[in-house]
Amino acid sequence: MKNNKKTLTPEELITERVACILDIKQLWTIIINNNIIPNGMQQKFNLNAVYEQIKKAEIKLVEIKTAIQLANLGFTNLTEIPANNIQSSIYLLQQLKERVVKLNAISTKKEDGESVVLTRKFISKEIELLNNEISKIEEKLIVFNSKVNFEIAA
Repeated sequence: MKNNKKTLTPEELITERVACILDIKQLWTIIINNNIIPNGMQQKFNLNAVYEQIKKAEIKLVEIKTAIQLANLGFTNLTEIPANNIQSSIYLLQQLKERVVKLNAISTKKEDGESVVLTRKFISKEIELLNNEISKIEEKLIVFNSKVNFEIAA
């Protein structure tokens, strides 16, 4: 069985984070710039596939951000993090909220002779699903934070 683990320094993780953020931005630019096309014109990109790439890249970004945070706290492996932690949920929440913003930025207003790839109906449904997931994570954070007591020097 192949071992898919690699060891990275915090600096390398930061470089990966920057690259991942740039990839996500470029993918959103593709969607935003290519959602409306003239009728009969060949679509340059499969926007549904691009959207799926964005979702995968967001998960990777959450993992990278979590790894950076852990490295800064002195951990050397994701398996060292306590099972009751919620840090990755905080980063996931951030990504989901950003996705809602980006989805809202996609134009679906077409003129005669144009077609829309990702329709307003599709975007609205995605936003509804995301808002439900956001609400669940926010509730999880409220419950978690209400049960945690943190001791600091007085």
